Amino acid sequence: YLPLGEFGDGYGPMCFDLRAPEATDEDAPIVWLDHEEPALYDAPTLDRAKLNPLAQPLYPSFEALLDDVLPPPRTPALPGPTGF
Repeated sequence: YLPLGEFGDGYGPMCFDLRAPEATDEDAPIVWLDHEEPALYDAPTLDRAKLNPLAQPLYPSFEALLDDVLPPPRTPALPGPTGF
């Protein structure tokens, strides 16, 4: 898992799941690891096998995340009379 930011208001890290079957060289699914799970902070024995059950899917890709959080592109205003 490759962290890319914090989910919500400190609910835990959002991560790229680079080992997901659908991951490619260009993109990977985004998962969330709940900060309240004690296993997340068990650093001496932390491994992917312990993290897998904590990974909750958020987005199927980084592009889907951007589509959700960024506003849609705006159509530029057309030149001409404004009516004012």
